[in-house]
Amino acid sequence: MWLRLILLCGLSLSLPFEAMAIDACGSKDEEKQSTRFQIIESALADALALFNNIGSNIPADSIPEKINQTHKNHQGQWIYFDTPDLELLHTGKALKLNKKIRYNAQTPVNITLQSSEDTETKFSAKSYKRKITALDKHPLLGHVKRSEREHFLATLAEHQINAPFSLKPVLSLDFSRKSFVIRKHTTPVLTISFDAIESSPFGIGLYLYEFEITKASCLQNQPINTNEQEFINNLASSFEQQLLTQQIGTVATSNPYQRYWQAAEELFPLLPLTTHYPLLTALLQAIILVLIGGLVLWLILSRQAQKGLQ
Repeated sequence: MWLRLILLCGLSLSLPFEAMAIDACGSKDEEKQSTRFQIIESALADALALFNNIGSNIPADSIPEKINQTHKNHQGQWIYFDTPDLELLHTGKALKLNKKIRYNAQTPVNITLQSSEDTETKFSAKSYKRKITALDKHPLLGHVKRSEREHFLATLAEHQINAPFSLKPVLSLDFSRKSFVIRKHTTPVLTISFDAIESSPFGIGLYLYEFEITKASCLQNQPINTNEQEFINNLASSFEQQLLTQQIGTVATSNPYQRYWQAAEELFPLLPLTTHYPLLTALLQAIILVLIGGLVLWLILSRQAQKGLQ
């Protein structure tokens, strides 16, 4: 027993600091902490200037040896799904299909289920050309990888979503994201993203601008040492402080679905009715289009009649 204890102590002392930090990470590849700030529209120019100057404001001698900075941009679409009664919205949950623009086409990337405790479960998404089963034809379930569907349905049931076929798209948002990324070698450890989000529920323009600050407190493959973590924390805290002191943004709720829905509902108060009564909504839209078409036709015919009288 004593021999085993001595050998274990000797082994732990012989391991480098970063190798020991791997065990502290647990089973997850990385532990992330995210904070979102909603940008005040009048401060949009200041927000862009602050974002564009992040890299130039970092003193070169303060950057740890293994840390580097990069930028990345991408566009896409977030589609939130819910039941006709908006069960997910009312219980503080969210179910989102993320699509990115690749080769001038929107490609489904992943599906995220966010619980009311702010924990997230991600599933791989794929676009299938051949629709074999009823699941394949569903606008959400058809994008879940076939090998993951059983697990996906079981996860929905755990969250009391027992009628998955009732899920339908209720809010579609186009987004453009620019990110400033601090990496350890090639692994992101801090990401500050600027999101321009827009939607057009029933032709009414919705525009939102946000910052998202995501820190990795632990990496399994490349653990973060004390010096690197201090650099990450200081940079994130400095950026957050500038946002607040310059009144550029305010801390947003951790559930984006609830926040985006509230903004859309303020523009279009009848939005909940359109999800609960989709057939009635479609009928009303058809009637409105017919009325508009009839009005245009009446104006054209009356103008021609006036020309004929002249």
